[in-house]
Amino acid sequence: MAALPRTRYRRALEVGCSIGVLTGQLAERTEWMVATDVNRQALKRSRARNAGAANIQFIQGRCLTASPLAPLT
Repeated sequence: MAALPRTRYRRALEVGCSIGVLTGQLAERTEWMVATDVNRQALKRSRARNAGAANIQFIQGRCLTASPLAPLT
């Protein structure tokens, strides 16, 4: 978090959110974010940990196939 130059961001993408510790910290500094992980259990724990944050969209899957930023094929 200390490496981020600004205090607020419009959007963020967290690849490999795991159990959501960093997810919550990033959500406090962003208007909207997407958090992804391939592991269903980790994503479930991340959702539970950040249940009060309405600005997080959780996506299960691999980044290049599940992300809204995935290249078009």
